[in-house]
Amino acid sequence: MPEVKSYCRICGTVCGTRLRLDEAGEILGIFGDKNHPLSRGYICVKGAQGRDLYRAPERLTHALKREEGGSFKRIALADAFDEIASRLRQLIVRNGADSHAVFRGTYNNQESASFHMIPAWMKAIGSTSTFSTITIDQSAKIVALGRMGAWAAGKQEFCDANVWMLAGVNPLVSNWPGFNSVAQNPALMLKDAKARGVRLIVIDPRYTETARLADVYLQPIPGHDAVLAAGMLKIILDEGWHDAAFSDTYVEGLARLRSAVSGFTAEYVAARCEVPQKLLRRACSEFAEGAKRGLVVTGTGPNMTARSNLVEHMYECINVVCGRFLRAGEEARQQIIARGRTPLHAQVVAPSRPWASGRRSRVRAVGLIGGEMATGVLADEMLLAGDGRITSLIVQGGNPAATVPDQRKIVRALQSLELLVTVDPFLSETAKLSHYVIPTTMPYERPDIAVAYPYPFPFAFAQYTPAILKVPAGWEVVDDWVPYWSLAQRLGLKLNYDGIELVSAERPSAEDLLRILTRNSLVPFDAIKRQAGGSAFRVAPQIVRCAEEGNKSRFQVSPCDVVSELLEIRKEPLARRERHPFLLISRRIRETMNSTFRGLPSTKRKFPTNPIWMHSDDLGTHDLHAGDIVTVTSDHGEIRAVVAADDTMRRGVVSMTHGWGRVGVDDPLDGGSSTSLLISSDRDVEQINAMPRMSGIPVAIRRCNPEAPIYPRSAMPREPCPR
Repeated sequence: MPEVKSYCRICGTVCGTRLRLDEAGEILGIFGDKNHPLSRGYICVKGAQGRDLYRAPERLTHALKREEGGSFKRIALADAFDEIASRLRQLIVRNGADSHAVFRGTYNNQESASFHMIPAWMKAIGSTSTFSTITIDQSAKIVALGRMGAWAAGKQEFCDANVWMLAGVNPLVSNWPGFNSVAQNPALMLKDAKARGVRLIVIDPRYTETARLADVYLQPIPGHDAVLAAGMLKIILDEGWHDAAFSDTYVEGLARLRSAVSGFTAEYVAARCEVPQKLLRRACSEFAEGAKRGLVVTGTGPNMTARSNLVEHMYECINVVCGRFLRAGEEARQQIIARGRTPLHAQVVAPSRPWASGRRSRVRAVGLIGGEMATGVLADEMLLAGDGRITSLIVQGGNPAATVPDQRKIVRALQSLELLVTVDPFLSETAKLSHYVIPTTMPYERPDIAVAYPYPFPFAFAQYTPAILKVPAGWEVVDDWVPYWSLAQRLGLKLNYDGIELVSAERPSAEDLLRILTRNSLVPFDAIKRQAGGSAFRVAPQIVRCAEEGNKSRFQVSPCDVVSELLEIRKEPLARRERHPFLLISRRIRETMNSTFRGLPSTKRKFPTNPIWMHSDDLGTHDLHAGDIVTVTSDHGEIRAVVAADDTMRRGVVSMTHGWGRVGVDDPLDGGSSTSLLISSDRDVEQINAMPRMSGIPVAIRRCNPEAPIYPRSAMPREPCPR
């Protein structure tokens, strides 16, 4: 049986894969590539079981058009593009360019050709109405950069760190928690790091798989991340464990920051967050006194909680005052050589607050975040009548009906559109609401090169993959970028693709687009192609240069709005939660990626639903048992869920996996439960980026009526607690 090397494109980790094919060229199995420079044989369960998606009975093989009654009929792809283009032309002429929007889902981040085609399409249309999942999970990182500034040469790297702090990050499950973190083959990376003496600090309200490897573990109450981070800053500054020389040269407002965190004493923080003072001080000492290389890295946990922008700013302040950045003369190993290089200088990029200028949303006057509209205002922009209302939307590789907070509102907004197009290989919850559904190829059916979203690799790595599988004869499926090119042709628009104008009327090939994207590569495209399975290429090292002459920029660690928020949070009384005694946090599982992979047989066997995980002591106190069906109520809505026991939770905290549930179906045994129904997009929302509180949600839990079915307790998963 032949084997072909490729790489997985479920997330940004780029795990090397070996595809075992039968004589007809169909996948028999997907395995990790032990010789892969990045992943070294690792592949997660999603990557291994992904083969079941390619020929799944539910996969779409032809374009669909919704009928008057809501049912779908098959439509020829060319006819679908004709009709969509005609309708778009009318809507844009009538309502203006910004009335047309695109929503990028997580899957678009791994499709190189498509990822760079969408901005070309939106620029050709003249619309600034781009939305994505970036502004609904970790947009606080963008806000922190905009308020504080950035270091042009980049941060210190994991390969030579001697300490690492993970706040709300669990790489052993999420695999790719974000920039500057443990990513490829996380278990082996952490094992190697521990062997060379790296000290690991983990902060999480659940005793996660990663926390079990920690040298110091803090288990705070959810929603108190800003208090905890401010307290750590105070300890580090008071003890003189910060990098004074770096701070004197590159930091503005350090005295004001000291004053702003002065009330966050160890005693206050320990009481409010319910963490031992001794552990709090030890974490600070391990990070700042006993080590000089290593970062604080945050994940979706802190970025989805209350005051997430302040949380991110405080944790980044720890990195800044400790000077955890690459200096002149050091080598920057993290890069994407297939996209070329720009010089790196040891200097601050001044904060720019880009959301303060340019387009603002009609609701709450939210500016652009990372060049995009905030997803938190997407529903309002579709629902609010008047000039500027979004009337047409293309959803690419995403499922906002299932994943965007405040589900009833976002569904109502999607239903209000005059044109909704979903580009997806499956009939997702969003696709079911669409006027047209365009089916696409899947990763192993198209060529690609790992340059989509700008995730840097830990060394000079590049990988190309050809299309491994042939699309069956008779199917009308296209690569994800084709709809935009096809619509542009019909509308007479010129596409400027990554700086190159696509002038030919003949549709380019995917490889044509990949060659454009890699035209500045340090290694020729054809040389990358010849290295099946990817390679660590020999290129000249990237050495950080001295600061450019005249650069006087400094980090702004204590801007007025940050100081005001610190004062506000210090004055807040301790929360009383008689009506909602539990705090619900978000939880990832290895088997799913947001709303995807829920239907795989391997997922259904282990997780037939997304249970609400509770500590066994809480179960006993509330006379609950694993398998009970309960009602979970927030101050915004309620859902039903199935109880599961998990002693890795701290008492009073429960967790659920998001992205589950069927729109309009309140049955946890039929598709799971949607935590989106518990979240308001109007209250508990960040000002700058309209980010709702999606974790640390106060909830009440009660058993459903006695007639409610009980899920077989023997079938419920239970998380072991090895402490």
